[in-house]
Amino acid sequence: MTAYRYARRPNLVDAMQVTEADAVEIADWADGHIDRDPQTGKLQIRLPQSKIPATIGDWVVRDHMPDGLGPARPMLANVFTWAFQLAE
Repeated sequence: MTAYRYARRPNLVDAMQVTEADAVEIADWADGHIDRDPQTGKLQIRLPQSKIPATIGDWVVRDHMPDGLGPARPMLANVFTWAFQLAE
């Protein structure tokens, strides 16, 4: 799976949308780990810098910083599509 570059004025981010098939790769990319919600049993990705897990359909976003990519954070799909557009 490839992380595509998206533009959010004024900064760029790398982002991947969480799917069941790509969850392990995304968790590795985001320095997170996979577990299951104890109440629902649904897959989720726990990220080190976030108290909120990313679940199927969410986006995992990493900001571009002067010294590389910043920490990963989850973002709901509807918020992501409202806030970002695919960068050229």
